[in-house]
Formats: sequence, structure tokens, C-alpha cells
Amino acid sequence: MSYCWDNLLFYTLHKKYGRQAMEENTELKSRIGELEKNRTDTVAENVELRARVVKLEQDIDELKKELESKKNHKFQKKCILIAQILLNEEPVVEYRPSFMEGLKLDAFF
Repeated sequence: MSYCWDNLLFYTLHKKYGRQAMEENTELKSRIGELEKNRTDTVAENVELRARVVKLEQDIDELKKELESKKNHKFQKKCILIAQILLNEEPVVEYRPSFMEGLKLDAFF
């Protein structure tokens, strides 16, 4: 009788807790699916953000070069003005593109 009782108890517990385990397993699989989708979305978003950062860094570098070129141009104009006042002559100014740094300015008196 004890053997039969043990089997019945095992069967009852297995039936009850096995069903719970299957339900938990289904819930966990669903949650895993959600997390994998979120991970994929996050990876795609990171790729997009990295591309934006690279573009912004390039824009910043270009703006820095442009600002430096404008500073150089402004300085060159001031130097020409000082030379013009000191020499009391009108300069002949030529603008030539430089291969390295924006605009190149030559002035002859």
C-alpha cells in the first residue's frame, strides 16, 4: 500500500507543480523574447547614435578649421592696415586659395 500511496502522491505533486512549472516556463520564454527584442532595438539605436556622434565630431572639426581661417584672415587684414598706415601707401591685395589652410592673403606695397 505504501508504494501505491507514494506513486499517487508523486503523481499529484507532479501534476500540480509540473503545470506551474510549464506556466512559469511559458512566461519566462515570453519575457526572454521581449528582452531580445529590446536588446535588438538598443543595438540599432546605439549604431544610430554613434553615427550621429561621428557626424557631429566632423562638423565640429570643420567649424574649428573655418574659425581658425577667419581668425587668420582678420589678423592678416589688420597687418595690412598697419603697414598701410606706416607706409602711407595703398596695398595691392591678392587672395589665393591655400592647399592647407583656407584663404591665403598677399599684400604688396
